[in-house]
Amino acid sequence: MCLPPKSAAIQPYFFSLFVILLCIQLSSCISNKKLVYLRDEEMKLDEVKTYQPQNIEDYRIQANDVLSIEVLSPDPNVTGMFNGKGKNTNNMSFRQAEAAFFLTGYSVSEQGNVTLPFAGPIAVRGKTVTQANDAIQLEINNYLKNSTVITKLVSFNITILGEVRAPGRYTVFHSKASIFHGIGLAGDLSPRGKRQVKVIRQTDAGSDVFVVDLTDPQLLEKKAYYLQPNDIIYVEPMGAVTSRNNLSLLTTFFAGISTLVLVLNYLQ
Repeated sequence: MCLPPKSAAIQPYFFSLFVILLCIQLSSCISNKKLVYLRDEEMKLDEVKTYQPQNIEDYRIQANDVLSIEVLSPDPNVTGMFNGKGKNTNNMSFRQAEAAFFLTGYSVSEQGNVTLPFAGPIAVRGKTVTQANDAIQLEINNYLKNSTVITKLVSFNITILGEVRAPGRYTVFHSKASIFHGIGLAGDLSPRGKRQVKVIRQTDAGSDVFVVDLTDPQLLEKKAYYLQPNDIIYVEPMGAVTSRNNLSLLTTFFAGISTLVLVLNYLQ
């Protein structure tokens, strides 16, 4: 009887292995549609659409926030007692300037107050920055005439984690920073990052978690579109990432099996 060559006996095995690996590779491919931000296939060239965010409220000051409070008047010697020293940041690096603002700013106590010299504790928690500025101005008017108070929030920090090019903690110098502004600070999402991201927001009542779709133009009208201080943006990896990571392990596994089959087939 004529027997087939040994190489022919293992050909079906390698064909099956090739089909399995090919299927895994194809299943791990990422559709381009899943990567495009604010995708609107119906929008025409040069068309303009206007989106109005819904239920967007100004940030309200919380305990441990840091405010920059500057008092201006015709007599700088008098206002010097209210203004922090060392605020000239012209020759400082970005991080040094950030630290200077933090150290010379006024921290909001757990009771929700800021304490200025002579003016005493001033309640600011729960107020917007504009409302806090008005409250501080009223107190300063009791000590200075023709003064102007300028209040800014200097503790606007966000944290970006997960599948971005540069995860970390960032300082935002913009009162209306959007989620895209924050993602831009982190160097954009990697191609492996899900375009459905989580925004974790701290409130007095606890932590609110929003899941937003970066590919949906309706995001521009969502509550989580504008960031707030201490927001955390988390970008999960796509399922395709896990598939590609597993592919290398499967390739190694099948390579070991192939070697074993070849040895056994040779010894027969």
